[in-house]
Amino acid sequence: MRRPAEIPDTPRTLIAATFTVEQVRAMVAAGLPAFAMLAGPGWTMTELPTGHWPMLSRPKGLAELLLAV
Repeated sequence: MRRPAEIPDTPRTLIAATFTVEQVRAMVAAGLPAFAMLAGPGWTMTELPTGHWPMLSRPKGLAELLLAV
């Protein structure tokens, strides 16, 4: 599956679990391709410092963030 050329105009939230929001913003600013789509408008970012699998390590915290967005 490929990413669409343009992201639909819907609310978008990144829940950063492996990186901090500051690190993500730095990677976006550096032009890293994996983070390029986060440079577009409409993104909000929040953190859940836990690692790559927040649904296993912090399921309650992840559920609370998902409900909030």
